[in-house]
Amino acid sequence: MDIGSKDIISNLPDALLCHVLSFLPTTEAASTSVLAKRWRYLLAFVPTLDLDNMIYDRPKMGRRKRLEMRKSFKLFVDRVLALQGNAPLKKFSLRCKIGSDPSRVNGWVLKVLERGVVEFDLYITSEYEYPLPPEVLMTKTLVRLKLAGTDEFTVDVGEVFLPKLKTLHLTAISFGDEGGPPFAKLISACDALEELVMIKMMWDYWEFCSVSNPFLKRVTIDCENIDENPKSVSFDTPNLVYLEFTDTVAVKYPKVNFDSLVEASVGLRMTPDQVFHARDLVNSHHGYKRCKGANAADFMMGICNVKTMYLSSEALEVLTFCCKKAIPVFNNLIHLTVETDERVDWESLPILLKNCPNLETLVFEGLHYGDLNQCFDKDYSFKDTNECYGDQGDTCQCKPWYGTPVWLSSSPVKILKVLKFGQISSYKDDMERQTDLIEHFLESMPNLEQVILYYDTTFDDDLKIVSTQLQMLEKVASTKCKIQVISDNISYSFTVYSSSSTSGLNFFKDTFPHDKPKSDDELSRSFMEFVDRVLALQGNGSINRFSLDCSNFDVDLARVTGWILNVLGRGVSDLDLSLLEYSLPSEIFVSKTLVKLKLGPANDLTLTIDRKDVFLPKLKTLYIDSVEVQERGFGFVKLLSGCPVLEELVLMNIGWENWQFCTVSVKTLKRLTFFCEDAYENPKSVSFDTPNLVYLEYSDAIAGKYPKVNFNSLVEAHIGLRLTEDQSGDADFSEEDYFSEGGEEKQMVGNATDFLKGISNVQILYLSAKAIEVLTFCCEPIPVFNNLFQLTIENNSEVRWDSLPGLLKNCPNLETLVLKRLLHKCNKGCGNVCCCKRPKHPSCLSSSPVKVLKIFLFEDNDEEDGSEMRQIKYFLEKMPRLEQLIVYYSTSYDPAVLELSKKLQKIPKIASPKCKIQVISENLSLSSTVPSFLTTNWSALPPEEEYPWVESPPPPVYDFAPSPDEEDYWF
Repeated sequence: MDIGSKDIISNLPDALLCHVLSFLPTTEAASTSVLAKRWRYLLAFVPTLDLDNMIYDRPKMGRRKRLEMRKSFKLFVDRVLALQGNAPLKKFSLRCKIGSDPSRVNGWVLKVLERGVVEFDLYITSEYEYPLPPEVLMTKTLVRLKLAGTDEFTVDVGEVFLPKLKTLHLTAISFGDEGGPPFAKLISACDALEELVMIKMMWDYWEFCSVSNPFLKRVTIDCENIDENPKSVSFDTPNLVYLEFTDTVAVKYPKVNFDSLVEASVGLRMTPDQVFHARDLVNSHHGYKRCKGANAADFMMGICNVKTMYLSSEALEVLTFCCKKAIPVFNNLIHLTVETDERVDWESLPILLKNCPNLETLVFEGLHYGDLNQCFDKDYSFKDTNECYGDQGDTCQCKPWYGTPVWLSSSPVKILKVLKFGQISSYKDDMERQTDLIEHFLESMPNLEQVILYYDTTFDDDLKIVSTQLQMLEKVASTKCKIQVISDNISYSFTVYSSSSTSGLNFFKDTFPHDKPKSDDELSRSFMEFVDRVLALQGNGSINRFSLDCSNFDVDLARVTGWILNVLGRGVSDLDLSLLEYSLPSEIFVSKTLVKLKLGPANDLTLTIDRKDVFLPKLKTLYIDSVEVQERGFGFVKLLSGCPVLEELVLMNIGWENWQFCTVSVKTLKRLTFFCEDAYENPKSVSFDTPNLVYLEYSDAIAGKYPKVNFNSLVEAHIGLRLTEDQSGDADFSEEDYFSEGGEEKQMVGNATDFLKGISNVQILYLSAKAIEVLTFCCEPIPVFNNLFQLTIENNSEVRWDSLPGLLKNCPNLETLVLKRLLHKCNKGCGNVCCCKRPKHPSCLSSSPVKVLKIFLFEDNDEEDGSEMRQIKYFLEKMPRLEQLIVYYSTSYDPAVLELSKKLQKIPKIASPKCKIQVISENLSLSSTVPSFLTTNWSALPPEEEYPWVESPPPPVYDFAPSPDEEDYWF
């Protein structure tokens, strides 16, 4: 269709045109009145006014011209307000410089207040005092209020009635001479206030500042850098979840109530005089002295339940000098970001990290630190051969803290990220200094799983040098740590394996020395003699880990018991046993030193629980695989009840389908894996009482009932629930009735509703193909997942999509949807998320909040009818908020990838015009924005999914543009 000569805009309704004009400054919206008669009076119905006379205040314009423009602006505002009359107004924004007479501006303000304005934004600059009209604080309709200007803009708080106000922004305004009391009155009187933003506020002269409101959820405070400490600052915000606080440290914090705080960005600082005095004492070898006139201890104690925290470099210095001996314990903190500065040392960092017992991710912004000038102390020596001051000048290579090995060796951190790695800030900074620090982390932190260095360089060779240096490390504390060095152009990924010896013993069936092939009896005898000799050689020395695997041949069980008792007596902390036909000694279950216990996999390994004797006071990880538990459910409950600090539990194939009940009740548990292979029977009763669990993997036949499901803290869940064969047969029979022409009600073949309700607060969810079938036939109704933002669904050709519409509708905040294959079983109840059947009702995809859609396609797909491609097209046509579609194509055949990319480019109609599309394979990574006739420039982009073919080095860039003459035969 030729649309080049048609005026599409003229055919739009007036309401839509006014909506478009509301996004323009009012002066520009008014200029459209000359386009045609129809446009002449549209401005009268625009619900948003954005007025700014500051644009006329340019020195080059000349004084006379500026006065004329200001007069013209006033007349323009008068005419616009007169034209609109008393029509309701959604938003009014005014930026204005006024003289000594504010009556005209006040008239405009009162006029828009009478019209029921919802959003009010007022910016006033003046050489004379300008008091805010008191009517503003008595407006019933205001939802958002923003006041900004200069110190002459004052707010006199008299009566306050703002029943609908949710957002309040205050920038560089004054509350008069009293300051504190009127400000406190304003904040406390806003009964619906959820967000408070204060920028460039100067409250150092106030007697006190109090932010007290039980409804506040977000607070941002960024005060001017001043030379005085505020006298008193208090917070009483029990429902606050986000805090951004930048200010000079107060003299005192009488009340700090942040009971619900989740994330905090702290930018506390000392005054310039305090900074100079504190650093001068350290540099003069007088040590770290408490800063006078500033105390941040009570404030830090008030935010100690935070989960995510950002500390500026200045705040790190505040911890050193303003609450060094009172840094609180942050039990809930899992993510910490620390900004570094070459002028700020890390004296407080060891204490801080030691007081974060559950910290998982540590991020450094840069790796700069101030020289302590403590080189006379041998405890600060970074390396045995290091010279603090070399020939290159005044560059100290000392450790940036005291006693590093102690707090690093017990650090729980799993992920370490360094932003701006390699950034050199001064002559005191160099790459060797930063790289030495990374090596020290790798050599000292035992729980590291991932180190990511974001290298601030444009030279690829720099990454190669650093990567090579780190790969050559002879010793690392964590052998499973993966290291990534990333720049704007390239990424290196590798794992460093330590060549140093460990303090553990590992005995496997085929790893002990022998010269020639032996019979099974000889092999068994040699193995036992070898173990005896090694244990005798070591005597009573302490042992960290003992692993014994002799599950493929017979051994003397009495000798095995002796070995186990030997290592238990030597204080073993990590015990791994895989044996045949063996009853575990009871001494295992009263060990005071065990931290990790792994039993199995094995045949006929029996766990007998004496109900009077189970106490494992240090056990944090318990792994049970194919072990027979005596007394079944009762014995299992007794075992768990004797583990008071258990954090991770893995249960594999322990035959609980024959138990009367299975209960996992551990208050301290954080990770649970619950797996059973295909079973013919449903477990009778399964309960979970794990209020602090954050990660769950659950794969089993659905239970007969779920009496208790307590997952209050659950963040991520991988669900592999399935039907038994009998239930699958009943489901097939039910499907025939349900989708027959009679439309009978679908019959449930099991009940997983209580379990799914129990995980409804999860944030990340993975559902297997069989779990999708459980949703269809064993869950009524599907619960609402209000917190879910990432959902992954596995599919195959036998899976029905009947439950997907209900599931997606009940995920109102879903942002990322991942589909493993697009194959599914088509039927008359296929659901309105599918293109294979014409839906009777509008597709639920049209209201989907999903922004990122990831789809995995595989070469082994047997369907060659293009059904998966049609389904992708259907998603693009129906999902209006989609910002990114990523298709992972598991193929090494490049033409197939290019062909798929061409088909996606040619889709004629999409619901979201800003959607960016990527097609990623083993060799190629192609991206574009549809429609293809607008964008045909492809670029290589690094994928993010954890698949081997995705983690390879970035593929080459292809400039690919399909010919407009090619026919699209796919659709």
